[in-house]
Amino acid sequence: MSYNAPGGLVGKSLELVEISLSGSPALNGYFTFDTQIESNFSNSISGLSGDTLTLPSGYYWAQAVIAVTRSSAAQNYQFQFEVDGTTEGRKGQSGWHDAVRADYADAMFENESGTISLKLKCTDIESSAPTIVTGSAFYIWRIAS
Repeated sequence: MSYNAPGGLVGKSLELVEISLSGSPALNGYFTFDTQIESNFSNSISGLSGDTLTLPSGYYWAQAVIAVTRSSAAQNYQFQFEVDGTTEGRKGQSGWHDAVRADYADAMFENESGTISLKLKCTDIESSAPTIVTGSAFYIWRIAS
């Protein structure tokens, strides 16, 4: 894809990666970015099997959805992205946390010249923590030049 810009024609590409999530973080802890499932990223992502991804420069939209099992309806996680040490975007929840339904967390962020440190933070636990199961996933869309 390319765009006409004041300096001339600019080429951009849309890239996508899907990564499975795991872990059982305590309050203010972090989920684990587990395994890369699919990707067409032109640059590698480091930090898999850990709680911090290092992303190359670009413009991003990230979304995370967690699947859980619980022994009571009040066992829920609330989670939010942390970009370079600051929470960003919409909080997600594993169920009716605090009487509000919001299944996924998402955030938009950018860095044109350096890397980005990305985490998925547990911002609250209602009652007690549920168990994360297969199907929990994290998606990143990137616009790169």
